[in-house]
Amino acid sequence: SGTRLLCPCSGPSEPQRTHLPSCLFATSHMHAHSVSAATAALRTARLCWLHVGCFAPHLGDPLRIWAQPLQAHASLTILGHGARRASLAEYSTTLSNQPAYASLPSARYTDSNVLPFVYASIYGAYAILCLVYELLLLETSGSVCRAKDQWSSAAMRFGRLLGDEAQATKTVSNRRNSQWDVIKFVMMFFVMLLHLGREGFLQGYLSDMQEVFYLVTAPFAMPCFTFISGVFGGNTEPATMKTMLCCTLGTWMLAKLMLALVLLCTPGPKDLNHILEEGDWVLWYLMCLPVWRLLVTPLFLVSRQHGVPPAVPFTAVFAACYVLRCGAVPPPRGWMRDCVFFAPFYAQGLLLPPARWSALLADSRLHALGVAFVAAWYAGLAGSERLRTWNDVACALGIPQCPSSHWPGSLTWAPNNLGMQSALDGLRVFVLMDALMLAVAWTVAALEPPLRASAPRFLSVLAGCGSRTLYGYVLHEVFLLVLGMRMGVRFSEMPGWLWIALTVLGAAQGTFVWSCKLTEHLFAWVIMPTWIGDCVNAAVRVWGGRQTSCTDGRATCQTDAL
Repeated sequence: SGTRLLCPCSGPSEPQRTHLPSCLFATSHMHAHSVSAATAALRTARLCWLHVGCFAPHLGDPLRIWAQPLQAHASLTILGHGARRASLAEYSTTLSNQPAYASLPSARYTDSNVLPFVYASIYGAYAILCLVYELLLLETSGSVCRAKDQWSSAAMRFGRLLGDEAQATKTVSNRRNSQWDVIKFVMMFFVMLLHLGREGFLQGYLSDMQEVFYLVTAPFAMPCFTFISGVFGGNTEPATMKTMLCCTLGTWMLAKLMLALVLLCTPGPKDLNHILEEGDWVLWYLMCLPVWRLLVTPLFLVSRQHGVPPAVPFTAVFAACYVLRCGAVPPPRGWMRDCVFFAPFYAQGLLLPPARWSALLADSRLHALGVAFVAAWYAGLAGSERLRTWNDVACALGIPQCPSSHWPGSLTWAPNNLGMQSALDGLRVFVLMDALMLAVAWTVAALEPPLRASAPRFLSVLAGCGSRTLYGYVLHEVFLLVLGMRMGVRFSEMPGWLWIALTVLGAAQGTFVWSCKLTEHLFAWVIMPTWIGDCVNAAVRVWGGRQTSCTDGRATCQTDAL
């Protein structure tokens, strides 16, 4: 009973679903009368589920059927995080509320010892090049930046002396922009932390407490990205919308092509379905952003033109998302679930103009409030079991409470489920997640002034990488996760604290490497494919159509996306 049981469904040559029932059935009957064995059985079921269908709700019904032998022993309880107790039936119920992503493949594709070494060598060399290139840029631009700072300070003092507020606030405006970029860099770090930590889930390295370490960072990262996209997503000019389409749908298409090339040129399965589905669990954001820009932004624009308060279209968006989640037949699946769930956060960014949001972001009183809220949030979770149970947004009870890292299991996606209880659950989840997201954003913004005073060069690197988080978001999936796994990179079992330390370091360097200036120079044609618009314009001119432009600049693309 002291040996960890592992599901045999790891071979890529056979369908993994066919092995899962026997794995669960054998595990449940071998240890049917032992609480410790029940813990092993649940852990085995969880590992198999994560290994095969962590992001595949279409496997939800088969998983519940296969888990029936475990549910038969309802008297058994499973020891979880702290004093938590959860029945097998309650845990298996959460498996039905998963987003429809492609099932995860085996984490082992090759037994070669050469391929991992080759990958690690090339990746390490590229990381060193990125660091050297960034340092060279800092050295060459240092004198120019110092001159600009001196000019800005003098201009600000001179403007205040003359009463010119526009000139006096120019430097403050630049600082606010860097605050947004620093926030995006920190959020990108947590996104990579979750994605790298997922490998620990798959291989069973992590205890319940260590899983909670990753899951508690999930509630604020993507809501914050979506909120920032809404803040800067109010422009509906045709040229801007065309640029946005080039830098979202065009980027998605090119990223899928890169993933297909990686899968075809590396060891592992090469079936068509696997190639088509690879990356969907990361690239969903590029599909959702055009939906929000084409549906939510015009709604706010029309409301503003007719003098309607912005709270009205926000309420309409929130209500429409609730109806789609609990009343649509069939309910949204796949990346459309993410569109529906995160749309209110995007709409929230449109409630105020960008200048007003930037002014609030620079408010020191809100900085103090954000720090206090974050401290109270995590202190309350650490000290109150009742709060950990009620506040399922925090995911403090681990995967049984949050089977999806984007929303808790209490948030249902079922048709004909409209009612007061489901509406209150949706409102509670949004309010808690939104409050945490804003508090974390303001807490990070509070760190920007001290960094500017003590380490301006370090801040410029953070802000620069933060302005290029779309590069990190897309490329870390291609080259860090998929390519690394297909090249056989994996770690042997290690203590949980060491795994957490390595994951934190890996997320930090990955955020820098895949968002640095050198990466921008090499992969701008993929992440900011304005050349697609140029090709379309050329084709239109050839056929006698009217010329349009999709090359308004890469800054607009980055603002509209991540």
